[in-house]
Amino acid sequence: MSQSETFDVYQEDREAIAQQKVALKTATDADAQDLRAIMSLPAGRRFIWRLLETTHLYQTSFGFGNDRANYLEGERSIGVQLLAKLHKHCFELYQQMERENRTAT
Repeated sequence: MSQSETFDVYQEDREAIAQQKVALKTATDADAQDLRAIMSLPAGRRFIWRLLETTHLYQTSFGFGNDRANYLEGERSIGVQLLAKLHKHCFELYQQMERENRTAT
């Protein structure tokens, strides 16, 4: 190596990070497409609605014993994550799901 060439110690790290970012974006895009595909079907919206109901999303977990409250908060956390993905990737289909279930009850 000549003195005019510089050795970049971190080049491999930067390349690995760039590859990881591409892989993460690809996985995120696939998840978004899958969620939109599920939500585009009436049966998919019904399933997601029931799934959100089982997570106790809009209920309190407190007032139970610690073990039960922790368990319920774990379920609720899954619902919160799913709701965030619905809002981010297919909000209009989420709204349609709400309308369908509001009129069904």
